[in-house]
Order: sequence, then C-alpha cells, then structure tokens
Amino acid sequence: MGNRSNQKQPKEETVDKATLRNGELPTRIFEERDSVLTDLMGNKHILTIYHIFIALHLGIAINSIAHDYILKNEIRLGFDMVYTGFKGFHVFVVFWLCAFVLSLLPYYCVQYWNRIRIQLKSNGKYHWPLTSN
Repeated sequence: MGNRSNQKQPKEETVDKATLRNGELPTRIFEERDSVLTDLMGNKHILTIYHIFIALHLGIAINSIAHDYILKNEIRLGFDMVYTGFKGFHVFVVFWLCAFVLSLLPYYCVQYWNRIRIQLKSNGKYHWPLTSN
C-alpha cells in the first residue's frame, strides 16, 4: 500500500462558519436573530423617543378632531380629499389596462412573426435577404 502522506487530501478552509473543500460551494448556516428594529427597541433611549413621537402624533390628531368639532360642529378626518382623488379612478384603470396591453403587444407580435416565418420557410416562400440559404 502507498504512503498516506503522498496522497493528496482535499484542502479544507473555513468560510462563513462552513467547511469547504476545493471546488465546492459553501453550505450556508442560517441563524435566527432579532431584527435591527427589535434590537433598537431594546434600548431605553430609543424607546423613549419612539413613545414621544407616538404621543405627538396622537396629540396632533386629537387637536385636529377637537378643532373641527368645536368650530364646524362636525368631525371630518380629511377623507373628502381622498374621495376627490379617487373620483376619476375608473379613467386611470382604463388607461393602465391600455398601457399594459400595449406593453404585451410586442411579445405576441414576435411570437406570431416567428410562427409565420417558420411556416413560410418550410414552404420555401420565405427568404431572408442577409442569409445564404
């Protein structure tokens, strides 16, 4: 038998917590961990700033609702602007569908041309001017 020291052993290297042999792709090892936002919320200072922003947001919302109720005797949360914006939504949908169909049109035109070209070429009626056939 031969000497084991003369035989070439595959060289191993460690990359990204995975052992590699020459020519092999690394096997990824995935670890479960918290998101960056979850880690940030663990910090008391960041959590305090987060709570301040929530309190400011709620305060502004309550102020706006109270102002509308006191001065106008009604609560309008600004949905009339949304309704006005979506008034012509059907026109948008029609234009979007037209644009979508026009974007698909070249694909089907090329498919049709390819089918016709193959049929004409098999019949001998098709000759592309730049080819030698």
